[in-house]
Amino acid sequence: STWSRALLERQAWHRAARRRRANFRCLQSAFASDRRLALIGQPLCPVLPAGVSPLAFPIRVAGGRRDALRGALARRRVYAPVHWPLPRGVPAAEDAQRLAAAELSLPLDQRYEPEDMAYLLRVLRQAWRDVS
Repeated sequence: STWSRALLERQAWHRAARRRRANFRCLQSAFASDRRLALIGQPLCPVLPAGVSPLAFPIRVAGGRRDALRGALARRRVYAPVHWPLPRGVPAAEDAQRLAAAELSLPLDQRYEPEDMAYLLRVLRQAWRDVS
């Protein structure tokens, strides 16, 4: 509709993309340099391609603790969604099922500033201690 188009045209998409990319790079750097974070999980996308505005920072949570970690984050008011669940018909032995069961998306919304990303990393470490 004309109204929807006008609303979308007023959005600062370039700023949102820039902030999301900065937040992704913040988490990327933290996971690359902090051994404690490496115990939690590994980034599924270790490289951010040029021009990409990421939805989230997906990690593969270690030790089958994805759901427990997700719950511990939720109790701390951090919503970490599961973006790629698979239907029940996919056999458990398949790589896709194992990956889907371990994937967790860490938020990096454009409203978050560097301080918010530092807070997220602190909470993530605390939550991991709860489930380890």
